[in-house]
Amino acid sequence: MATSNDSSATPTASSSPSLLDNITANVAASGVANGVANNNTSVPASIAVVVTSGGDADLLDRSLDALTRQDLPALFDLVVVDEYPDPDRVAARMVAMWSARGAVHEAHRPNESGARLHHLPNSGEAQGAAAARNLGWRASGAAIIAFTSDDAVPAADWLRQGVKALGAGSGQLASDGDGAAGAANAAHHAADDAADPAHATLDAVCGRVDAVLPKHPTESQWREHQRAAGEFTGCNWFCRRALLERLGGFDERFTDTAGADADMHFRLLEAQVALSRAPAASVARPVPAAGWADSLAQLRALSGEALLYKKHPRLYREKIRSLPDWHDAVVVAALLLAATGIWLGHELLTVCAGGIWLVLTAMLCIRRLHDTAKTPSHVAAVLLTSFVLPPLALFWRLVGAVRHRVPYA
Repeated sequence: MATSNDSSATPTASSSPSLLDNITANVAASGVANGVANNNTSVPASIAVVVTSGGDADLLDRSLDALTRQDLPALFDLVVVDEYPDPDRVAARMVAMWSARGAVHEAHRPNESGARLHHLPNSGEAQGAAAARNLGWRASGAAIIAFTSDDAVPAADWLRQGVKALGAGSGQLASDGDGAAGAANAAHHAADDAADPAHATLDAVCGRVDAVLPKHPTESQWREHQRAAGEFTGCNWFCRRALLERLGGFDERFTDTAGADADMHFRLLEAQVALSRAPAASVARPVPAAGWADSLAQLRALSGEALLYKKHPRLYREKIRSLPDWHDAVVVAALLLAATGIWLGHELLTVCAGGIWLVLTAMLCIRRLHDTAKTPSHVAAVLLTSFVLPPLALFWRLVGAVRHRVPYA
């Protein structure tokens, strides 16, 4: 697979200067170019792992550490793709460092096993997790594709368990043997499944995501935990290349990860794809503490729900929202009526509308604080953001409805 080290500038990526300085020094000393860890490119890899990167060096370093320790007895491509243009070349330099480590230790393992690293930059034409995943799987020629992200930490047997559950080689990796013979058998079985869908057991499987929460999580951490426990999570699933080609990959109009995941899940269900769960293929996903205004920044994703509703109205009503969410509209209407009452000097209208707005806002605060941390800082953040959350949520819902020409969902 061809690799590229070009990157274009736009949003800046978060990084750790000390870590990147060490990476640069290590890469310069080793002389290993970005993109290749196992230099035996003559051996075709029947399995590829696509890792989307948001530009955080520490997260990607932790993820690559886990991925290069996989106990899969076969060669696989490990493709790191930038979700956004990365002017600091964080992912490129990180891949170079792990490539250097792989080159140093390559003599101690068979050339037909282990990870072969690649980096693909984001040109800026399409951004987000969906675009990065498409770039990754399309650049690889592997028959089996596994997806994860830089904030996930796969278990050592994650890839082996996922491929086995998918039915690559009818789950024979465990009996194929180790070393060159095992890798050859695994590649042969995966190729057979790709060529003959009837021979394959499943089209796609979802692994288990363990969202690691603190004892007293914040609202955003609790919401991330609930999302990880859902039916489909894009940071831990395996599928056949033929399936992705048939579906046309991910819909890149969804720039947020949750929307891209939900859309792919609904498309799999509508296509009646043989989809199953593989709890043995697990990844840990530590949920970091979020800033006080993160809940407001995440509201932009609500505009994508309109597109999700437009594409999958039945499943949207069944699995996301059975009825349109009128809460935000009522809160904003009450606030506007209270403001109108003040302007007109109408006491009854002001008191009634203001009372409704205050009660609904208080109820929103109580719901957001349920099962979450009650620390003074978190409570203060919830109280402050609850005053502006309904108007912003309504704004983004209306933007989505107008942009995608659908009713208010």
